Amino acid sequence: AFLLFLGILLFPVLNPTIEAMGVDGSEPDHGAEISVEREACALAGSLNPPHMGHLAMLKYLRRRGYRRIHVVIGVNAKKKYAVSPKQRAELLRSMCSKEGLPDVEVHVVTGYIWRWAFQHGISKLFRGIRSWGKDGREERFLHLLNQVGPLALGLRWPIRTVFLQADPTFAHISSTLVREACERCRSPGDAKLSLAGLVPA
Repeated sequence: AFLLFLGILLFPVLNPTIEAMGVDGSEPDHGAEISVEREACALAGSLNPPHMGHLAMLKYLRRRGYRRIHVVIGVNAKKKYAVSPKQRAELLRSMCSKEGLPDVEVHVVTGYIWRWAFQHGISKLFRGIRSWGKDGREERFLHLLNQVGPLALGLRWPIRTVFLQADPTFAHISSTLVREACERCRSPGDAKLSLAGLVPA
C-alpha cells in the first residue's frame, strides 16, 4: 500500500503535465479541456525580471477562462537580488496595466508557494517554461517540493501543477536575456533598442 501511495505521489514528478501554448498564445493543438467556470489559478516564478513571455502566458490563462489570475513571485530570504522582488512586482503590475490585464493580482511570497496557494483557494498552479528540455532539470526539483511539501508539512494533498510551455513567438526570451540586454545599455536610446521585443515598449 505504501509503495502504491508513493507511486501515485511521485507520478506527476516523473511525468509532468505540460500544456503547450499555440503560436501567439492560441489554444493548444492537443485541445486542452475548456471549462465555462474555472476557479483561481496562479502562475509562479522568480520573474527576474518579467518579460513578454510572461505576459503572453497571462493573456493565455485569461482566454482559458480563469476567473482570478494570480502571479506569485517567490522569495529566497537568504538570497540577495539586484532587482528586489517588490520592484519586480511593481514592474509586472505596470506591464499588466498597459497590456490590458489590470485585474491580474501580483504577490511577493516568502516561504512555500504551495502553502500560500492553499490559503488563497488556488485550484491549479502553473509554472512557465521555455521548454522541458531547457528548464526541466531545475523545475523537476521544485515540482518535487510542491508534491511532497503539502503532505509532509500540511497534511494535505498537493495542488495540481501544470507546466505552461511558452508561445513559440517568445520561447527564445528569458529573464537572463533581458538582464544581459539591460547591462549593455548606456543610455535610454540603447535600452529602447536592446529591449525591443523583450518587454513592452
